[in-house]
Amino acid sequence: MARQFEKKTKGGKTRGRPRTYSLSLVLTMASMQNLYALSFREALEFSKDLFEFMPCLSTFHYRVSTLDTRILEEFIAFLGLDIQNAFYERGVELRQFMIDGTGFSFHDVYPLKYFRGTEVRKIQSHVRALALVASTGKERFVIGALSGKAYESEVAMARRLIPRFDFRKKLPFLGDRGFDCIDLLKLIEKKGALPSIKMKETWRFNIKDPERAKSAQNERKHGKKRTLIEGLFGNIKEKTTSHIKVFKENTARVYALLRLALYNIHFLLKFTKEGGVWVVFRTASCSSEEVLGIGGGNDKGL
Repeated sequence: MARQFEKKTKGGKTRGRPRTYSLSLVLTMASMQNLYALSFREALEFSKDLFEFMPCLSTFHYRVSTLDTRILEEFIAFLGLDIQNAFYERGVELRQFMIDGTGFSFHDVYPLKYFRGTEVRKIQSHVRALALVASTGKERFVIGALSGKAYESEVAMARRLIPRFDFRKKLPFLGDRGFDCIDLLKLIEKKGALPSIKMKETWRFNIKDPERAKSAQNERKHGKKRTLIEGLFGNIKEKTTSHIKVFKENTARVYALLRLALYNIHFLLKFTKEGGVWVVFRTASCSSEEVLGIGGGNDKGL
């Protein structure tokens, strides 16, 4: 079967062939590909016994490589809200928020550990993933995420991600020294959280700005929990590896976000224990399409 070339014009109308395969099907197959470190062809072979209606290799590759990362961003936010509601129903409250970034390599596997200094900055075959994480003190899950190109500023990404959320009860908002700029601290406080970002300081140079001094004081009180987000990244990379077996940057960015989404699905399955992964993907992906105004195909019919 030929590729699907549905695109939207400036007037909002679609042109080209309509999409035959649902977004939920594409995401489910892509998730299997990530979980088991499969190629695109191997993912199709793995899925053919599970789904009767399957795309060909070129269609599957095209759908994944052209997927708008906004869909995965809404997908992760949808899953994070469901997890938060599940905790709330069980009487478990959130204790803190935290933000940090991590990287995933793609294309050829490169021996990054052998490079030092400026040589590291020449390596472009990796993507950045920024995660906004909520924690109950023991458990943690992703409530928002962005993906970017190699060496994209995490602060700039945080300025785009944080305004999407409203925080309550002045819970601590943790981050490392990379997020210590004053405008970001004010943004966090404006959205309702308590800035607890670690500050850059030495024994010779003290913190002078009152906003930064307040954040440093909060960080000394709450900062020990910041290791939870590092553990989350470690768990994700332990299960799916830190390398994405694709050649295109956009596909790598999609898969970086999808791996964060898979971590959230682990929590939802623990709470619901029914329906399975397919139901989660079908419900969440359809919701993402409604939020973004993306239609087409039989996305809600499978």
